Formats: sequence, structure tokens, C-alpha cells
Amino acid sequence: MPTLRDLTGQRFGDLTVLRRSVRQRARTRWDCLCVCGSEKSIVGEELTNGKTRSCGCLRRRKAEAEASWRDAARAERKRQAMRARRQANPEKEKSYAREYTSNNRTRINARTRAWCAENRAHYLASKRTAAARRRNAGCGVSSQEWAAIRERFGARCAYCLATGELQMDHVEPISRGGRHEINNVVPACPSCNASKKDKTLLRWTIDRGHA
Repeated sequence: MPTLRDLTGQRFGDLTVLRRSVRQRARTRWDCLCVCGSEKSIVGEELTNGKTRSCGCLRRRKAEAEASWRDAARAERKRQAMRARRQANPEKEKSYAREYTSNNRTRINARTRAWCAENRAHYLASKRTAAARRRNAGCGVSSQEWAAIRERFGARCAYCLATGELQMDHVEPISRGGRHEINNVVPACPSCNASKKDKTLLRWTIDRGHA
């Protein structure tokens, strides 16, 4: 009768042999600890010949990795399709974006406030940067001057004539050398202000297809 090889403490793939299993059958079995934390009784021959290398979690991890790869590939195809659709129908997409923003203003504001609360350091840094730019870009716009500007435009967006919430927009962006002064400030709805960003009025008008 051949001498039994003691596998205690040895590592086979993701399995570490703890002890010889109490419950023995026709073939010698060993209790093994897997890297995932679970214990399983494995036939010794399957350990030594490499047939069994985990408690079964290795197969699951491979399946999950393949599923994740398929999901990532599917998501990338979806992004490419959406990008192609936006490029093929720019006006339709912009119209949809404006409509969505208008219909979901409360939800967007709540999401923005939540983001600012979770990323307060970044938010304050961006506010300080914007304030410094304004200080260095002109004599400023007082609250009375801002009220007069809004009144001059009939409390409407200077670009789309929408009513409601109005934000201060610089016709010539400060990042492009514009001044933070009353002759460079107009009221803009949140949609137009977000769309224009740091573009010049001419560039923004061309992008919107209104040139």
C-alpha cells in the first residue's frame, strides 16, 4: 500500500490545504481554504494534478469578468450610437436637452446641490477661482446694476427670451479676456448660460445653427 502524501499547508491554485478531511470516501479528501474564504473538501488527486484550483469561485469570477467585459462593450457601443445620433441631429438633440432641463429644473437643482455638498472643497475652490477672475476683470457689477440689467431686458433671457430664473452671463467670456462690467453682462436662462459656457457669442451662435 503506497504511503499517503501529507498535503497539509500546501497551496494549490487558490486553495490552501488545512487538514485531512474527517469524512473519507473511496479516495482521500482534504479540507481546503479558498482565497474567497470558503472551505471545501477536495479529492487529493484533483489537487495534485491541477484539476481543481478553487472552491468554484474561480469559474464564477471568470464568468463575472466576461459579463463585465460584455457590459462594457455594450455600453461603449451605446455611447458611440448616441454620439453618432447627436452629430447627425444636433438641433434635435439640443432641443431635447433644453426641454429636459426646463421640465426637470427641480431635480437638476437638487442633484447640483447634493454634488456641491459632497464635493465642497472642489466647489469652494471653483467659486474662489471665479471670484478672483471677476475681481481681475473689471470694476464689477453691483446688485442694483444687475437689477437694472434684468429690467432693461424685460426680465427675459437675452438669448431665447425665456422668463423665470435668470443668471449673469458675460457676452465676451472672462476666460477669453472679457470684462466683468455692466456693458459685458446680460441676463441668461440656465439653459442658455450652460450651453454658451466660455464660448464667444459668434462661436455659440454658429454651433446652435443660428448664424
